[in-house]
Amino acid sequence: MKDKIRVVLLCHFSNETIRSKLPLSKMRIKNAIQKIRGKEPFRYSDIAIWNNELFSEMEKFGEEIEVHVIAPHMGLKPRLIELEQNGIYYHIFKSDDDSLLTIARNKLFKYDGINKYKYNFEIVKSLVSNIKPELVNLIGSENPYYSITALGIDSIPIYLTCQTVYTNPDRELFSGDIQQICWDTELALHNKIQYFGCGGRMHRDLILKNNPKAIVFKHTFPVSIPKILVENTKNYDFVFYSVILSNKKGILDAIEAINIVKNSNPNVRLLVIGDCDENMRGKIDLLMEKYELFRNIVFHRSFQSHEDLYEYITQCRYALLPVKLDVISSTIVESMALGLPVVTYKTSGTPYLNKDKPCVLISDIGNIQGLADHMVKLLNDSDFANMIKNNAKEFVDKNYNNQKNVKKLIADYRAIIANYKYNTPIPEELLFDVNEFPKYEEL
Repeated sequence: MKDKIRVVLLCHFSNETIRSKLPLSKMRIKNAIQKIRGKEPFRYSDIAIWNNELFSEMEKFGEEIEVHVIAPHMGLKPRLIELEQNGIYYHIFKSDDDSLLTIARNKLFKYDGINKYKYNFEIVKSLVSNIKPELVNLIGSENPYYSITALGIDSIPIYLTCQTVYTNPDRELFSGDIQQICWDTELALHNKIQYFGCGGRMHRDLILKNNPKAIVFKHTFPVSIPKILVENTKNYDFVFYSVILSNKKGILDAIEAINIVKNSNPNVRLLVIGDCDENMRGKIDLLMEKYELFRNIVFHRSFQSHEDLYEYITQCRYALLPVKLDVISSTIVESMALGLPVVTYKTSGTPYLNKDKPCVLISDIGNIQGLADHMVKLLNDSDFANMIKNNAKEFVDKNYNNQKNVKKLIADYRAIIANYKYNTPIPEELLFDVNEFPKYEEL
C-alpha cells in the first residue's frame, strides 16, 4: 500500500449539494441594481462541472489521497466556511470581488492584480500553510480571483491542470476581448510553475512558449455523463449550448449556418441555451432579424442545474458546437455521450475525436458553409447520423473513463512529488505525447 498523500485543489466550482450546506446571500441589493440596469438577476447555478465530477471520483480514493478543496463561492455570507463531505475537506471563502464595498474600493483606487484580490491572496496562503499539502493542484489559470493566489505559494510543488490557455495569440481574433489581468496573471503563473497538465497539442505548445522548462503531462478532466436519460420528444433538430454565448464558442456562426440550412430545410429548429452580455445580444438580434429566423431558433437561459440541462438537451437530435478556441470542449464530449451527433470546427483537439472512426463532423474554422453541409447531411441521412452517434458513444466510453483518468491524475501527483523532492525522473507514460495529437500550426 502506497503512502497516503495530501493534496490541495485550488479552483472554483458550485453544485446543488454544496450550495445546500452554505449560508448564501439572497443578493437582494445586487439584483435590485441589476433590475435598475435592465439586466437579468444574479442566481446560483452549477459551474465548472468537471471539478464536481473530479471531487465525486476522488471520494473513491480516500485510502490513497487526502483532498482539500480551496475555492471561492459567490454569495457566501461569512468570510470562510470549512466542512467535510464524503471524505473531502472543503474550504470555501468569500471572494474580494463579491463585496459591493470591495468592488467600489477597487474602482475608486484602480486596484488591480494582487491588490484587487488582497483577501483572497491572504486566506489561500493561510489555508495552505495550515493544511500543509505535499502538492497544490491549481485547476485553471485564467480566473484571477482564485488563480492569482497561487503566486503566493512557495516551497510546495504546484501542478497546473489547464482548462484553457488564456495567453493565446488567437484569443482576440476569436473572442474579441482580452482582459489584461487574466493575461498577466496566467503569464506570471506559467513562469512560476514547473508542472502542467493539458489535453491537447495547442495548450502544450503555448505552455512551452511561455515556459520552455515546463514539464507537461497528458491530462483529461472527468466528464459529466448522466446516469439515466429519459427519452424526450424531439422538439428541435440542433442544440447550441454554452454558459456564456460568445464568438469564441461560435454562436454567430451557428446562426449563420442555420440560415443556410433553412434554404433546403425551412422548418429546421435550433435550441440555443446560454446567457450573454448586451453587446452579444445586440449582434444576435441583428442576425435574427436579418435572416428572419424567429421561427427557427429558440433561446433559453443557462440552467442552474446541469442535470436539468441534460434533460432539456435530450429534446434535440443533434448538436451544433462550432467552438474556436477550445481544444476539445466539454460540451462536445457531453453531447457525444448523450447520443447527439456533433457538428463542430477543426481545432487543435477535435481531429483527435476521429482518430479511429468518424465520431464528429468537422469543418475548418470560419467555414460556415461546411457547417451547414454537415447539418444537412445529418438531417437527410438517418443511417449516417446513427453511425456517427454509435461511433461517438463508443469513443467516449473508451477514452473518457472518469475512474481511469483520476487514477492517472493521482499517479501524476506522486510523480511530481517525487520529482520535486528527490529529482526522480517522471515516467514517460505520464507525459504528454506529441504523436497523439496533430500539430496546432498545421491545422
